[in-house]
Amino acid sequence: MRSIRFAAWVALAFIGLVAICPDFFATYPPTRQYRNLPYAAPGFYNGASLHWFVSGEPYYFLGIIPASRRLIGSPESGRIFLLGSDEFGRDWYSRLCHGASISLLVAPLAAVISLVLAVCLGIVAGYQGGWIDAFLVKASEVFIVLPWFYVVVALRAALPLTLSGPLGLVIVFAVLAGLGSATPARVFRGLVQSLKNREFLLAGHAAGASTGRLFRYHVLRFCCRRCEHSSS
Repeated sequence: MRSIRFAAWVALAFIGLVAICPDFFATYPPTRQYRNLPYAAPGFYNGASLHWFVSGEPYYFLGIIPASRRLIGSPESGRIFLLGSDEFGRDWYSRLCHGASISLLVAPLAAVISLVLAVCLGIVAGYQGGWIDAFLVKASEVFIVLPWFYVVVALRAALPLTLSGPLGLVIVFAVLAGLGSATPARVFRGLVQSLKNREFLLAGHAAGASTGRLFRYHVLRFCCRRCEHSSS
């Protein structure tokens, strides 16, 4: 059992490294097309041979440092397709490495942004009330009934084709974060509404404490503790 657990942790660590440094583990850029090798089966083509730590097409390591060294590749003019190629001759293995980077890094970031946005909107709406509260409730009802998949597809179709890939991903995940914040924002709104009439907050107001101080030291901490309790 311990050996299986250790192997699982090693596999997860390797996938995490691939997600952090996809260009180093990929044999080619994910958009590089080899039109003479469409739907190629996994293997070596045009006399290619496998080598470790070869110099390939330049990229930015961690998105900052210029580099050209890759873990595996072929120094010759031949091509290596570890998982084959698609209809345009793009390497499936390289595209899988970059897909892991998007799925394991950008998607959790969108979830974190969604949670932070939900906390801010829910606390402000529940504490202030009035038109802010009414607007949040109506907007969250619209977001809840919207089918996420079709919204994202329609948004990407409406964006210009000349839009760069990273910017398009940022826009799509920002929309996902906004849509995902609707339901938890209503939860935090209810928590704050049940909290703002508690005796210690009323006593704080009577003692002359500012709204910002009460909000920061009591309301926000209470919501954070409830988040920790629900997650555990």
